[in-house]
Amino acid sequence: MPLSPLLFLLVIEGLSRLIASAKRDDRLKGVRMNELCHLTHLLFVDDDLIFLDGSIRDTTSFHDILILFEKATSMAANQSKSTITLSHATPQEDKAAHQYFHYQSHNLSDGLKYLGFRIKPHNYQMAD
Repeated sequence: MPLSPLLFLLVIEGLSRLIASAKRDDRLKGVRMNELCHLTHLLFVDDDLIFLDGSIRDTTSFHDILILFEKATSMAANQSKSTITLSHATPQEDKAAHQYFHYQSHNLSDGLKYLGFRIKPHNYQMAD
């Protein structure tokens, strides 16, 4: 196995641990899946999905994590490949998210692009 992918995975594990630490310390909440589980991130090779609850607290906490990660590793998110998708955000939350993250904006109804595929919500109707 070439060394560079292994090094990348080790570095990204650091990002994962920063996010997990913020969740554990209640600085970041993530998206509530059920009463016991909040989803904060999914990492697969060089594709990352970060889930925030939309609050200004989550936004600033994740921004701080990215700044620390960038300083420690000299790695930054690719602005042209990164996107932000908001759902049910207040105008203040929307403004904060776009102030901290200068990424392309997409509607949730358009779906999310992950691992090169578009993951799109569907409205299923039961047949009579």
